[in-house]
Amino acid sequence: MNIYPKLDKNFNGLKELEKYIKKDKGVELQFFHEDGVWENYDFNTAINTLMKKIPSIKEITIHPPLDDYDIELVVLKDRKLLETKIEEAIKISKQYNIKINLLSYNISTENDYINLLYHVGWNMKMMEQGAIEIIEKSLNLLKETNVNIVLENIFGMNEYEQKCTVIEICKKINNPHLRACIDVCHLHCMANIFKLDFDSFMKSYIEKDQAGKYVYQIHFSDTKNNDGYINKETHGRKHNSLSEALQDYNILKLYNMTNANIITEISEENYNTRKDQVDEIKLLEKIREH
Repeated sequence: MNIYPKLDKNFNGLKELEKYIKKDKGVELQFFHEDGVWENYDFNTAINTLMKKIPSIKEITIHPPLDDYDIELVVLKDRKLLETKIEEAIKISKQYNIKINLLSYNISTENDYINLLYHVGWNMKMMEQGAIEIIEKSLNLLKETNVNIVLENIFGMNEYEQKCTVIEICKKINNPHLRACIDVCHLHCMANIFKLDFDSFMKSYIEKDQAGKYVYQIHFSDTKNNDGYINKETHGRKHNSLSEALQDYNILKLYNMTNANIITEISEENYNTRKDQVDEIKLLEKIREH
């Protein structure tokens, strides 16, 4: 498995994470709103800067600003917003010959990649009211490229007694350029919201064969105190021990998701030192060694 650290666009904590980025040659970049306008964010400058610092990088996942950046809001507001970001990512992936994943999109050329990633906030029934059709048409831009759109699960009441929407969308569209990102913390949040034990929740929420086929990357972190959705301090934290990390890794293994890239998405007390994320990476490295 590949273990990719996560940085923000300002590279806070890069010194502490640099050796781990170099090891597996991948990273995720978190972006924020610029000038208070949610659709305005520039990833070209950040990628140009990062590639000068670490030219060995082969894969970058772009995580757009968090607020109001669910894929359905983007495509239904203005389809050109998605297409513009896809075109920008294709251009810069060719410039550096890297894979770029837009989280909710994933773009690449030849052997190296940039991924674009979006959240999905609606359930499948809601997505079928127009959003899926627009996503499907946008995928036409990715023909004859090594670019993918990556959709991430979030948590909320919309998916009560539903199958995992991001996997279901991938299954329905069935395009090799559309893949899923499964956030482990969000899975635990869902189980906690619905007052279900985690094993029972997973059996009803994710189909093993579909997960193995469509899940491309994992956001790996823990929740605390059976929460993760009320108290912010319980969400996206590091695992406290190897045994705790193994429990979540074994869930990934049980559901055929260990071939996916694992991104350490950790909430920090101090983002300049990235101490908690470094601890999480070390736990995953121990798991990988054995």
